[in-house]
Amino acid sequence: MDNVFFFKTVKVKPLIGSQMLDENNSAKGAFLSCVAPGESSNKALAYLKKILLEDCYEFISVEEVIEFSKVKWFDESDEIFFKSLAWNAITENSVGYGVFKCFETQDVH
Repeated sequence: MDNVFFFKTVKVKPLIGSQMLDENNSAKGAFLSCVAPGESSNKALAYLKKILLEDCYEFISVEEVIEFSKVKWFDESDEIFFKSLAWNAITENSVGYGVFKCFETQDVH
């Protein structure tokens, strides 16, 4: 899938209004994988950061950015899931989020 990028291990911090915050505000952040459209990895990253901010998340870091067509999948269910997100990214110019793996301590790297 051209013009779609896979973001492996994105670290985010919840902002006020984030769905990640519970009544105790115990989540300090999360790791997730995402897909985003873009003519280049830099443009896709800029778009991802914009959408995360709109969804009340602060982008902290990303482990790796890969052209979607070059991702090596180890789990068939992940491949199917992210391909559906990639299709939406192309057809709807949207960002697709994987599962948010929350953490409750600031010391997670």
